[in-house]
Amino acid sequence: MVALWVIGSVVWLAVYLVFQTLDSFVQGRWSLWLRTHSIQVTKGCVIWSLKLAVPTLKTWCKIHRRVLRLFFQLGSIVGVMACCILMLGLVITGITMYLIFVSCVVTQSIFWRLDPWQLANKFPLISSFKKLLMEVTNALLFHLMKWLKLDPELPLTVSWLLCWVGLLVILPFHELGHAITAYVEGIGVEKVGLFLAFYIPGMFVTIEESLLDLNTKSRLRIVCAGFWFNLLLCLLSLVVVFLLPLLVAPFFRQQMTVSGFISTGQESSRLLNCFSIGDGLVSVNNREIRKLDDIKEVIRELTSETFVGICLNKNNITSSKWFRPFHMCCPGLSSDSWQVEESVWKCFVQSSFFNTGYPNAVCISEEWLETQEVALGFCEDKLVDDQYFVPYTGTGGRLVSLKRWIPSEQNYHQTVLVTSPDALLHSVKWTEYVPRISPWWLYKFLIVWNPIGKFEQFFRILFILSAFIGISNMAPVWRMDGEDVFSWLLTYFPLPMTHLEYLQKRKRWLGYFSFLFILSFVLFFILMDLNN
Repeated sequence: MVALWVIGSVVWLAVYLVFQTLDSFVQGRWSLWLRTHSIQVTKGCVIWSLKLAVPTLKTWCKIHRRVLRLFFQLGSIVGVMACCILMLGLVITGITMYLIFVSCVVTQSIFWRLDPWQLANKFPLISSFKKLLMEVTNALLFHLMKWLKLDPELPLTVSWLLCWVGLLVILPFHELGHAITAYVEGIGVEKVGLFLAFYIPGMFVTIEESLLDLNTKSRLRIVCAGFWFNLLLCLLSLVVVFLLPLLVAPFFRQQMTVSGFISTGQESSRLLNCFSIGDGLVSVNNREIRKLDDIKEVIRELTSETFVGICLNKNNITSSKWFRPFHMCCPGLSSDSWQVEESVWKCFVQSSFFNTGYPNAVCISEEWLETQEVALGFCEDKLVDDQYFVPYTGTGGRLVSLKRWIPSEQNYHQTVLVTSPDALLHSVKWTEYVPRISPWWLYKFLIVWNPIGKFEQFFRILFILSAFIGISNMAPVWRMDGEDVFSWLLTYFPLPMTHLEYLQKRKRWLGYFSFLFILSFVLFFILMDLNN
C-alpha cells in the first residue's frame, strides 16, 4: 500500500514537471488557458473552481428558513460536543504516546512486544492501561468491522475504486451542508471548488466575507453543517444496507452461491470438484446456511473440540473394498512414508482413541465417503455394531456434509468430504444475492460479477468514510472545520485576555492539537499491531 502511494506520488510529480517544462517552451500559454477555464495546477494538486449560482436553492432556503435554522442549530450542538470529545481524545492520545515512550525507553524494547509479566512488574499502571487499550481497540476496530461485514479479501483495486467513488459522493454532500446553511443565514456563496491531491479528491466552498459579521450561533451553524450532513449520510447508508434485501427482493433472493474459486492447494481442488460456479449452498452438517455469517459460525464449530464423525459397522471395516489399513494414510500413527496429499484415502480414528491413545484407525475411500451421512457426536443406540469414527486431526481436516442446490439440474445434492473448515471461506468466493429469473448465461454473469454485493459494500464503505471525514473535520486542528469551532469556544475561556493573547493562545493550542492529531494515526497503527 505504501509502495503504491509512493509510486503514484512520484508519477504525479513527474507529470507536473513535464507539464511545467513544456509550458515554459510556449511562454506559459497552457497555464493561461487553464486559468481562463478556472483550472489551476500546482505541485500537489489540480484545482478547478467556478462560481456557484443556484437561485432555486437560494429561494428554497429563504422559504424554509425557520425550520432549517432549527435543524442546523441541532447540528451545531452536536458538532460542538464532537469537537469537545475529540479534544479529550487527543489529550488521551498524548498521554498514551508518552506512556508508550517511557516504557520503551526504560525497558529498551517495543511497547507492543513487551512481556506482560515484565510490564506488570515494572509498570503496573501502564500494564493495566495496555490491557484497556487492547479491549477498547478490539471493540472499536474489529467489532465495528465485523458489524459492518467489510470483506477483507476484497481486491485492492475494487476497494480503492469504491473509496474513490465514495469520496465523490461524500464531499459534495458535505459542502452542500455549508452552502445551504449560508443561504439560510443570508450569506452568499462565492464559488465552489474541486481539487485532486495525489489522486485523492477534495472539495471546498468559499463563503462571502460577511460571515465574520454574523453572531456566534449563526457562524457555528454554518461551520458544523458539513459535519451534520456527514452524519445524515451515515444514517442514510445504514438504512440502505439494512433495507437492501427488501429493496432488491423483486429481482434477487438471498442464497449463498459460489461465484468463483481461489486456488490454495489440495483443499481448493477438493472443493472445486464438489462445487461449480452458480451452485447454491443450502446447509453444512445439517445446519441451514442463509448468509456468510452462518458459514463463519459453522467454521468456528468445526474447529472446536466437538468433532463431526461417521458411524461405521465394525464388520465392514475388514471386508469392504472401501477401507484400507491405517498405515496407508494416517501420518503420525504409522512409520510408513505414505504421501497423504496424493492419496484418495482419508484417515479416520475411533473417537475413544483421543482418550486412550490406542490407534483404532482406518483409511476410508473418498468415493464411498461422499455417499454417507454424518453423525453429530455419537451413534444411535440401535446401531449396536457401529463405532463412531472422526477424521484424524493430524491431517488437519474435518468431516463436512454439504447440501448443494444445482441450478442446471434443478435438484439437490448431498456430499460428505474431509476438508479444512477454513477452505469454505478461503478457497471459495461467495455471493449472497442470486437473480430470481433469468437466462442461464445472465444468471451466471450476475453471480460472478455480484452487483448487489458490490452495491452493499459501497454503502458500508460510504458509512465509514462519511463518519471518518465528518468526525475528523470537527478536530481542533489547522484547515479543519473544528479550527473555527475551537476558536469560537476559546473566546468563552473564563480567564480575561487581550486580543493578542487570544491569537497567541489560539495558535499555540491549535499547534498542539494538530501535532496530537498526527500522533493519533501513529497510535492507530500501534493498536492495530497490538491486537494482531
